[in-house]
Amino acid sequence: MDVFNDKSWLKLWRIDNEYKKYLDVFLDHAFVTSSNDNKIAYPCAICGNQFHYEKEIVRGYLIMKEMDLDYQKYIWIFPWVVEHR
Repeated sequence: MDVFNDKSWLKLWRIDNEYKKYLDVFLDHAFVTSSNDNKIAYPCAICGNQFHYEKEIVRGYLIMKEMDLDYQKYIWIFPWVVEHR
């Protein structure tokens, strides 16, 4: 499953192993392609992508809180990454 284009996994129960599997795929890709100082913008429905955290913190938050269903990949890419591509 392409976790960026098919967001159906976001509707799974967040403590379910299947949700965690897709979340790990999402985070692995996000951190490989978009991290700065080993952090990404936290794609939270409540926080509005304003805060930047390490992978394990983002993972824990996204298990406790829901991800922004309207997120787009560019939202959590740091501006310097976009400028230098």
